[in-house]
Amino acid sequence: MKTFRLLALTLLAAFAALLNVPAAQAESGETIQINTNSYAAVAFSRSTNRYHYAHNYPSRAEAEQAALRGLNAGDGKLAGWVKGGFFALAFSYDGGWRTGWSYGEAASNADAASHALRDFRAQGRGARIVVCLSSDGQYIYKR
Repeated sequence: MKTFRLLALTLLAAFAALLNVPAAQAESGETIQINTNSYAAVAFSRSTNRYHYAHNYPSRAEAEQAALRGLNAGDGKLAGWVKGGFFALAFSYDGGWRTGWSYGEAASNADAASHALRDFRAQGRGARIVVCLSSDGQYIYKR
């Protein structure tokens, strides 16, 4: 009886923990649990055409500072940030850039990437996702 009670309490605690962390889609059909208290940020440099990302930081400011510091470029610019979700950065073939994000319970990398590419597609401009990541770093796509 003690073993059953302990098992039941353990399962109940695990279920309660899952309620506080939204499921997010990272790959086709794959679901991950993103830490809702994590921040990610991406910075880029036009002159070097490089980017740098930071993930799993406890605050927006820390994630942004880490992304800019890691870029180490005089013209480094913050592209954006996300908390508890996905962030994507797209570069067009003609030098433009856009961002997209998806957060919350239904967050997905596909939505973040789609939002980043939306304007380029509407204008008939070719573009590609150069980085898409989850705020806690469980999912990172780099091109």
